[in-house]
Amino acid sequence: FDDRGADRGAVAAGHAVPPTCQNGPMPRLAPDLPRDAVSRGRLLLATTAGRAAAAASQLAGRGSGASIRGKVMLTIDPQAFGKLLAGRHIAAVTGTNGKTTTTHLLAAAMRAGTPDAARRIVTNADGANLYHGIASALGEAPKADIAILETDERVVPRVIEQGHPEVLVLLNFSRDQMDRNHEIKSLGRGWRNALEAAGAKGPVVVANACDPLTTWAAQTAREAIWIDTGAGWSADAALCPNCGAVLTHEGTWDCPECELTQPKADYTVRGEQVTEADGAVWTLDLQVPGRFNRANAACALAAARVMGVEPDVAIRGMHEVTSPAGRYAVATFGEGAKAVQGRLMLSK
Repeated sequence: FDDRGADRGAVAAGHAVPPTCQNGPMPRLAPDLPRDAVSRGRLLLATTAGRAAAAASQLAGRGSGASIRGKVMLTIDPQAFGKLLAGRHIAAVTGTNGKTTTTHLLAAAMRAGTPDAARRIVTNADGANLYHGIASALGEAPKADIAILETDERVVPRVIEQGHPEVLVLLNFSRDQMDRNHEIKSLGRGWRNALEAAGAKGPVVVANACDPLTTWAAQTAREAIWIDTGAGWSADAALCPNCGAVLTHEGTWDCPECELTQPKADYTVRGEQVTEADGAVWTLDLQVPGRFNRANAACALAAARVMGVEPDVAIRGMHEVTSPAGRYAVATFGEGAKAVQGRLMLSK
């Protein structure tokens, strides 16, 4: 029996491939061994082996073991990703910049508004956002019914298809990691197609209205909540993603050749305040600095409301976030009168 090639192909393509014997197809399951029992057993084996691999990684000083845990899990059970997503209330966060911070803000908002949050909420807080990292986090919390997932741009279509998230936060697009993501419009098209395929069963999308490509990708969602982040997103938005014409950027962006234009905002960020379309105003109270993070927080606020958390509760929860995955951490350098404080600012 040899299913190594099948497993490798399954992990690479994201689909399960039936294993084969060297002399032909695998025999059918015996009548007294239901397929769902075999499926659960394989997932249990994958999870156990993944934990052992993670422990070995930690003992060897090679890191937390989150990625290797997920890699082992998906090698043993190529269908583990979909199995672990199933049956949960999912909020997914994606985009080129701000995923980790926004995920931390949303998770904190959800904890503030969820009874027994430590048991019920799982998140990949370390930023491992590919298939392996997401599977690793979910495998460690099989009974958690709420998942707040930072999701790599390429993984979004699979999460929509297999996880059926309740809300999907689309932050922004810019050219990044060109070895993996060769052209950002192809990523946007993947999101757009996945949302269209999901139809009425798809997520509510919280999207950055200031980014033309994000707006175009979100157009096919069953429902979109638009966030005016207060910052023009023009560096990678010279051309209309719909028709290819040159966009205009005069306060808001617009395509002069087709119907694509900046949508009317449901939430508008100006300074510390977030204003809803009906005039309600909420004041953010963040410990992470910068205008960009206020935009992230507005997206997290809107997503938390979709998940059933009241705005004042969400804002109180987001205040607890200080250094998401080490970002913006404050450290003291030197001693005595010469001691100074510095804040860690990450740059790609």
